[in-house]
Amino acid sequence: MKKKLERRIVSFMMAVILVIGTLQVPGLTLEVHADPAHSGTCGTDVNWNIDDAGMLNINGNGEVTSNPWFNYDSNSEIKKVLIGEGVTKVTAENFMSCPNLEEISVEEGNANYSSADGVLFNKDKTEIILYPSHKVGTEYTVPDSVTVIGAYSFVSCSSNLISISLPAGVTRIGDNAFSKCSGLEEIYIPDSVTEIGKYAFDRCSGLEQMIFPAGVTSIGEYAFRGCSKLKYLTFPDKEITIGNDAFLNCPLDTVYNAGSWVNMNYDRTYAGNDVLSNASKADRVPVFKIALKTATLEINDGESADLEMVMLPSYATEKNVTWKSSNTSVATVADGTVTGEGPGTATVTVKTADGEKTASCTVNVGIGGTFGNGWSYELDQNGKLTISGTGDMPGFHEEGGPWNEYSYKVKQLEISNGVTSIGNFAFYDCYNLTGITIPAGVTSIGDNAFRNCEDLTNIILPAGVTSIGDNAFEDCSNLTGITIPDSVTSIGNGAFANCDSLTSITIPDSVTSIGDNAFANCSDLTGITIPAGVTAIGSGAFRGADKLQEINVSAGNLNYRSDGGVLFSKDNVLIAYPCGKAGAYSIPS
Repeated sequence: MKKKLERRIVSFMMAVILVIGTLQVPGLTLEVHADPAHSGTCGTDVNWNIDDAGMLNINGNGEVTSNPWFNYDSNSEIKKVLIGEGVTKVTAENFMSCPNLEEISVEEGNANYSSADGVLFNKDKTEIILYPSHKVGTEYTVPDSVTVIGAYSFVSCSSNLISISLPAGVTRIGDNAFSKCSGLEEIYIPDSVTEIGKYAFDRCSGLEQMIFPAGVTSIGEYAFRGCSKLKYLTFPDKEITIGNDAFLNCPLDTVYNAGSWVNMNYDRTYAGNDVLSNASKADRVPVFKIALKTATLEINDGESADLEMVMLPSYATEKNVTWKSSNTSVATVADGTVTGEGPGTATVTVKTADGEKTASCTVNVGIGGTFGNGWSYELDQNGKLTISGTGDMPGFHEEGGPWNEYSYKVKQLEISNGVTSIGNFAFYDCYNLTGITIPAGVTSIGDNAFRNCEDLTNIILPAGVTSIGDNAFEDCSNLTGITIPDSVTSIGNGAFANCDSLTSITIPDSVTSIGDNAFANCSDLTGITIPAGVTAIGSGAFRGADKLQEINVSAGNLNYRSDGGVLFSKDNVLIAYPCGKAGAYSIPS
């Protein structure tokens, strides 16, 4: 206590001196140096300092040979570490006593080390060196590149870290690697691991079960000492050397072994090994867990893909499983091979023979293929239809495009850039279509292109469209608005016929012709203005528009005029009388 007080007094005095700066007294100059509790050297040519934000900066050239930040209270202040590009050697031991460490970073130019997600690795990420003890997160998956779990790499990791998964290429777990990870409840060790080092899981008080991988040949001394909940062990059928007191103070209940017990090489004179002999023995190895490596699978109708299952342990004596799809009209499954049967979503489930262990995968099936010359389409499980190609889209007959079989599934449409026209009958009868994205390069909308798309409510045609084909939007019964750009010159026959929710429409000045029955039976349309440039209006253009009260003509039109809201030609031929016009009307003489 006295020494701690003395250190605090010294630290306070040094802080005061730092504030004052360099004091000059006649005949005396006092040089002020940095606070020794927060900076100094940690190697021949390597320096360190801790800034106000809790960042430990290590710079210089060479090896870190000491941990001077442990000599004061500084280690508890450290939240982050930045390793400079000239540092050639650091170890987990340099930082493992920093209880609040959240993140480790390495300057990009460092030739020996790297970091990812705040975790320290060697340069090529084949060895994990240190997982910060106070890093946030309940789960961690070690990157696939790692082959070695370094000594002390997870020592005293946060009690919030409950699950760790090691990649298939790992061969060795170093000494003390997971020592004192008190929150760790589950760890997946791949069959590639052959060696588990000394004290590797010492005092991992959350572990209840350990499934040893099929490749393991040695387990170091005290490897699982003090794992106070560890009750179940599972061993493969092979010779394994077990170090002294490997399971000291573990309340083992059952030990499963896939092979001969004579392959277990250990000295029973050690209490930590004798617990193996005293535990119940089972030659049958059940499946403890199954998992699918793919959580979500995306395939097209008619395509197949294999789901890879992981079984723990891989040497289980009862490996039979069953597969099932929740919707066979969308996807079927046989021995893990999934086949798309139609657009939609299904859940594929695999289950052990006893039904106790299951794993599942969400399967999204779309449809896709090619048409025309270099064109392709894809309809995903959410109903989004994407058309890709360049130039004029091929036209179709009344049966529509190749996606027409699933036209009821189409809810959104996206046409890629580069398309210049939309083909005839392209999206005919896509009656659940609610949204369209048409690229700026499109210049024409083909005949019947969107006919009977009855859930469309609003359409914006891009600038550059010059023609709207015959019956292009006929029977779009919920269409309430459409934006026609001032590049359009012609509106085809029946283009908006039976759009009985359309209340208004603005025909741009660029239009010169309106086809037969163009707005026939638009029963909610109340008014319309014919622009000055129109030279031709087809027969029955406004027939059956029951609420149409007036038809106006812009000044300057050389071919048509309006009299009291009634449409005439310039030579006084009655063209159209608004169906919704109220009161008596006298035809002009």
